[in-house]
Amino acid sequence: MVPSKIYCACVFIIWLGLLAGKNIKNETKGIVLTEPRFSSELRSNYFNKSEVESLKKSSKGNFNDRLTDKDIAHKKNKYIDINSASFSNTPSLIQSLIANNVVLHCHGGVYHIDNNIQIHDVENFQIIGDVGTVFTSSRNKIIELSGTLKNVVLSGLKFSSTKKSSLNDTEGLIVIANYGVHDTMDNIVIEKCRFTNRNTQANGIKVISEGTQSMINHLSIDDNVFAHIGRMGIELQNHLYEPVRLRYKNYVIAHNLFYDVGTIQTGPAPSCISVSGYALNGEISNNEIKDMHMNTSTNVYYGIENAGTVGLLIKGNYIHTIGYGFTGILGSGPSIAESLSRGQPLKSKWIIERNIISLKGSVPDKTKIRGMDISYSNDYNINNNIILTDGIGIKLTDCLRGEIVDNNVLVKNGNALYLQGICSGNLICHNQLDCAQTLRQGVVMFKGIQTRNNKAFDNKIPKIDNHPKWYVNFEGARDNF
Repeated sequence: MVPSKIYCACVFIIWLGLLAGKNIKNETKGIVLTEPRFSSELRSNYFNKSEVESLKKSSKGNFNDRLTDKDIAHKKNKYIDINSASFSNTPSLIQSLIANNVVLHCHGGVYHIDNNIQIHDVENFQIIGDVGTVFTSSRNKIIELSGTLKNVVLSGLKFSSTKKSSLNDTEGLIVIANYGVHDTMDNIVIEKCRFTNRNTQANGIKVISEGTQSMINHLSIDDNVFAHIGRMGIELQNHLYEPVRLRYKNYVIAHNLFYDVGTIQTGPAPSCISVSGYALNGEISNNEIKDMHMNTSTNVYYGIENAGTVGLLIKGNYIHTIGYGFTGILGSGPSIAESLSRGQPLKSKWIIERNIISLKGSVPDKTKIRGMDISYSNDYNINNNIILTDGIGIKLTDCLRGEIVDNNVLVKNGNALYLQGICSGNLICHNQLDCAQTLRQGVVMFKGIQTRNNKAFDNKIPKIDNHPKWYVNFEGARDNF
């Protein structure tokens, strides 16, 4: 019997939290998923061919048609050709040419960037690269964007750092530093680029929007390759909590390939894609995430992390490994208590759909492998995903009023679904849940006295002799099916 005071306290916390938020063959039968853009040829050959051939695949397109804002007149742009062999001081040259209505066209070649290129307070500015255009540096950071910007494009460039360092550096090869009190950035595009920094603990792209009233609107990171990255692939951040304020919105991270991310990371667990702090309306879609480097770390690595976005769509991503496991999609903090103390909305209106997550691993990795690990979310929807994992299929902690429907989950170690903490009002139905190869501990596990009033029904679960109950209430959980 749950003590009345504890139960009332739990209900009160949930109410306040809601206020703050004002298997691959037969298993996939009948489910049609959006395929990532990358062709099978690109997937199999991208890292085996020469850098030039690789860049040919990632640099196709008409560089004169990158901006979509209706107020841009391309005929007014000034086009400037740059050749790496013609100039001895490339960074200073590029820096001197940055201005409104300018397109810098870099011919193929290696450009040694000894000093960071600063893109500050400009409109309608592009740097585009021909096949074989490489920006290389002995530093972690090559380009920084700051100030008030509109219609800025970086396209067709390879960014490579030769730095060797075991120190945790939270910046990246490209840094979007939106620190000014009133700085605004609108329509920033990073596309068809490649990022590599295998020997230093820094990101591929780091985006910080932490000016008191700063804003980044319409950020697109599309069709890039992140290979052999020391820390994280892409990280978006708004960690200024006094006051809590929306500081980035309407972002799209799509059609990117992530391979071997977290090569030497020893600090906080890295993600291929991480979005943190209060943000609004994001899309992470049609990316391929392959073989994170977690076998060298005690940390749990994550393919995609949501730590604060309201209205996030995660759709059509292919997350997989063949050698060792990691967690596919993570919903991390802030907790209910943290959200209340900051006045920050809970993660809500979050849709996770039509992703393929196939994660295998050795015995020591199995506790690190989860298809999804979602915490502190309400009013969310997980549908039409395919999850094949050596660990838990979907784990939910402190999640309220969600729908988990029409998913296909096959696990080899643990439960298909595992709910704990303050989990209430969740609907679990019309899923195919297969734990036939795992330990006999239940297919859907409800754990703890605060996990109650969830509804699980009409799920397709294979019948196995001597199998325990399909739905299990544990340690005081009740009223769940």
